[in-house]
Amino acid sequence: EFQVTVPVDEGAELEVLSTGEKVPLYCLWPNEVRTPTLPKEGVTGELIYGGKGEFRDFNGKQVEGSIVLMDFGCGLNYINARMLGAKAVIFVDGGVVDRKQAEDKFLRVPVDIPRFWAEDGRRLLELARSGGCTVRLRARMEWKNVRTWNVYGYLPGSDDDLIVLEAYYDAISVVPKLAVGADQACGITALLEVAEVLSRMRPRHPVLFLATSAHFQGLSGISHFLHRHSRESGYFRRRIPEDRRIDFRLFVGLDLSSHDGRTAAFSQGTFFYPTWATDHFVKNTLAPYALKFKSYSDALFPSEPGRYINAITPPKRTWKDFMSAPLGLDSEMVVFVGKHGITLATPYDIRERVDTPLDRPEYVDISNLTKQIRTIAGLISCAALDPGFFPEIKMVIRDEAHDLKGHIYWWDPKKSFTPNVPVPGAIVTYQLPEMKTNCGVRRLMVTMADEKGEFKFENIRQRRGSIEVRAYKLDDEGRITFAPDMGREGNEMYPINVRNDWWELEMMEVLFRCEALSIFDLVDPRYLSALDVLNVLTPDNATPVKYGYTFLPQNASQSQKERDIVVAAVIFGEPGSRLKVLMGTSLFGIKYLLTNAPEDLLTNPISPKDASPEVLERALGEGYKVSEGIVTCPAYKVAKDMWVVDDVRLKTLAKYAVKNERIEELHERARRALVRAKEYKDKLQYDKFVASAREAWGLEARGYPDVKATANDTVRGVVFYFALLLPFSFFLERLLFGFTKITRQVGATAAIFVGVFFVLQFVHPAFSLSRSPYVIFQGFVILAMGMVVLALVVSKFNQEMRKMRRTGSGVYEADVGRVSATVAAINLGINNLRRRPLRAGLTATTLILLTFTVLSFTSVRTFIKFYKLSRPNEPPYQGALIRDRNWRGLQNSVLEYTRSAFEGEAVVSPRSWYMAKTIGDKLFLDFYVPSTGKSSFANGVVGFTPQETEITGLDSLLVAGRWFREGERKVCILPTEMAELVGIRKEDVGKVKIRALGSEFTVIGLIDSKKLNLFKDMDGEKVTPVNTVTEQSRLQKALKENPALQARAPIQAFLHLEAGNVILMPYQYVMDIGGTLRSIAIGRFKREDFIPYIEEFMTRVALTMFVGKGDKVVVYSSLGATSLSGVRNLLVPV
Repeated sequence: EFQVTVPVDEGAELEVLSTGEKVPLYCLWPNEVRTPTLPKEGVTGELIYGGKGEFRDFNGKQVEGSIVLMDFGCGLNYINARMLGAKAVIFVDGGVVDRKQAEDKFLRVPVDIPRFWAEDGRRLLELARSGGCTVRLRARMEWKNVRTWNVYGYLPGSDDDLIVLEAYYDAISVVPKLAVGADQACGITALLEVAEVLSRMRPRHPVLFLATSAHFQGLSGISHFLHRHSRESGYFRRRIPEDRRIDFRLFVGLDLSSHDGRTAAFSQGTFFYPTWATDHFVKNTLAPYALKFKSYSDALFPSEPGRYINAITPPKRTWKDFMSAPLGLDSEMVVFVGKHGITLATPYDIRERVDTPLDRPEYVDISNLTKQIRTIAGLISCAALDPGFFPEIKMVIRDEAHDLKGHIYWWDPKKSFTPNVPVPGAIVTYQLPEMKTNCGVRRLMVTMADEKGEFKFENIRQRRGSIEVRAYKLDDEGRITFAPDMGREGNEMYPINVRNDWWELEMMEVLFRCEALSIFDLVDPRYLSALDVLNVLTPDNATPVKYGYTFLPQNASQSQKERDIVVAAVIFGEPGSRLKVLMGTSLFGIKYLLTNAPEDLLTNPISPKDASPEVLERALGEGYKVSEGIVTCPAYKVAKDMWVVDDVRLKTLAKYAVKNERIEELHERARRALVRAKEYKDKLQYDKFVASAREAWGLEARGYPDVKATANDTVRGVVFYFALLLPFSFFLERLLFGFTKITRQVGATAAIFVGVFFVLQFVHPAFSLSRSPYVIFQGFVILAMGMVVLALVVSKFNQEMRKMRRTGSGVYEADVGRVSATVAAINLGINNLRRRPLRAGLTATTLILLTFTVLSFTSVRTFIKFYKLSRPNEPPYQGALIRDRNWRGLQNSVLEYTRSAFEGEAVVSPRSWYMAKTIGDKLFLDFYVPSTGKSSFANGVVGFTPQETEITGLDSLLVAGRWFREGERKVCILPTEMAELVGIRKEDVGKVKIRALGSEFTVIGLIDSKKLNLFKDMDGEKVTPVNTVTEQSRLQKALKENPALQARAPIQAFLHLEAGNVILMPYQYVMDIGGTLRSIAIGRFKREDFIPYIEEFMTRVALTMFVGKGDKVVVYSSLGATSLSGVRNLLVPV
């Protein structure tokens, strides 16, 4: 028996206020620790239908304050409803309920988005579409410690070489109360059947049948069994009483599903290897067991060579080719503690219904499960009877599991000078990197502090690096009331990161009483990638004494990732406080600014003469109240806050005649976009509202760094004048006075320096732009005096060295120093000027006039330049193509912003690729045609939308059948070469099916392989995936490159897969099985001259865009450029 901390749904319902009708609801899995719990009185609002959650789906509806009904297959678009001010989201079965959609329905940060599932979707749709239906929601979900059990039975044998046969018996669902888990029960079903078979025989090797619980809570069940009964580390082994030790030679886990009849042996999964890396040491250590099983299978099933698969050391393939879903295997925990463990799992199955409320018995394929059970029963029976089953293995797997315990306190200054007040019931967590969940196995490890604030994690699931522990306290309404203190009295003194460098780690974490503020839309509007740096400030722009945030793990970065992006963050502040938020990326500075600047400075901008420090202070905003709980319409507010502070800064610069043409152009365009956005929001046209807000944000974010840089450059310029002023003061003293005494020379030089400084402060704008101008003067004086001292020290040192050299060598030299000679020459020149005042005056006048003329008649002009690179190919369509120049995957924000920019003006069609899990590997996607009995494989999958044919006309390459239609999922188009290999003919199209990835796909079309190979996209390359084997070095190099430095680099062509080795599937389905967005085609513009649309978009983004117009293709990127204006005006004056 052991305890595990899990969220428990204590009930939820929707009540129609007009009729009293009640509809049961079910809470969804918490966002990190934040549950969907609502206030005791519930929340009330109008029930509206949001469809797929696209912004256009909300047009004409008052979203703010409403309860939104949405299709479960909306991806992450439910966040759109919350951003627009919805109070809660209810999901219904809209036809797409799968594992990928389930994973999207909870986040890795504790943002406040109440989310629910309704089984009676039809009734709620009727209410929502009727209009004006006001409802009240009530819901409660709590984190609780619940008791559970690992159950095992022992079958004795004639020797002591124990085999553990294990399966988990729990289930998981994103709707915890509806965790039916029918397909997830395949493993425990097989365990019971095999136990019954083996119980009829007397095996040579004893077998322990183990049924574990809490598998989906980070492998907690098997972890507890190992920690209690079997460890390789002497440190922990000594703590296990002799009567509790269970020493085994091999652990065999069963992780089965019912959508394929084959069985494969794996030495690893993705729980400890989320990047799909291969542990060759473990693979080679455990390979003999897989080979033994292969020999048993060949003997038992000689006519079915593919019934059992050795996925540990498969010939010409890798284990990744057989694991279509990122499984977290119990055997991984066994290997983690230094024992031998493998898993018999179902290959080629994406486990579509795992983690969903629809994992029901009617979807279980009994015949496939029966086949697997018979295979496993035969393999285990042979292994248990074989005296030579266990090989002699000299390689030793190291036990790497450590424990962590600690205290959760908060600091009450009224009671103590140090934090020592326990926080009982605190939810203590640490998040494993990369993935959010491994096919239902949660990677957020959770426990609960006891009454003394103490907690403990057994077998920390992390091999190396530090562990970031975060603890929270929730109140009865689900709100976070205590969070980790990241301030100087918290994290700076008691770090939340623990070094994983000892068997038993200890820590203390300090919390503070807080309120939470959720923020969204964390995107760099220029590079359209996720932000990864967050800073929190007080209203007076200082770091808060007590504050916190949950975003990314410390020192983590996501701006260059392709998937698993954190799209929201939570800021914690003291109750009643106001905070500002600044965000950016590790490469490109601040791109996200939430300061709550006054709206009136946008609607009624100030004039340059009104600019003042007081107005700038207002423009910097007063911060957002954390008690508000959420910042709605973030794109608009970020753009507004940026615009207001930039406007006051620009007006301050203009007041002193400092201008930047490029910034002012961007700034004015941003204001027009913000005004449009406000108008669209008032009209409830949310798609246009968001598009205009994002346009303004992109424009202003591009100019924001330059506004501050312009002011800083002006201030830096005065330092340059000071550098000139020092020799000028010296020369002027020599010219006008020529004192012979050193004291008078220094005094006169200093007086001239100070005098000119006071003149400069009235004519140079830096003294008005800087908040502390005299610090510049003071700093330069200190620098000058320091340099004089340094020069004296160096001179004295050189003098002593020469003296020592003369003493040693006995040779005396007479030499004149270069500096002394130079000073003497300058003094001589100045004395000559004093003797001829008329000539000196005329020369000085000439130089002054020439300098004045050059400065007056010329200026440095900054502007936006479109960097265009012509391509030799002809455009296959009139439009544009967006992709990464090195074919890295694009984040989904690129598609969202592209659609916002071009919606209504052009057709936008994204493409996705399903490729090998790691660069350098080749994908082998096996499929089988039941009607012909033939099988083959593909090296890649390309996902297209129905709109693709409107742009590229790829449907013209079909030799039979049709293109994809809206909403289709399990359909495919095969290239003719592949179809011939598996015996599919033209007349079979629309009727024949192929079996792959645990599902059946209807072949709706055949496409000409040769013509598809010859078809070149706008970039002159194929539409098939890049060949990651031949292009391995270039792709890996691209991952480390700075995107800002790539803009001017030439674009190189890549080798792609042959069309005959690729399957075509619907875009969204490819994304749902683990594909990535790779390119976006834009075409069918409403206006013939679409270049202005392209250039307007490129003004605010830094993407690679191939543009085809007429018979030419040009690669676009926008850069800031400078030029000299007025040079020709110098001819006559000079």
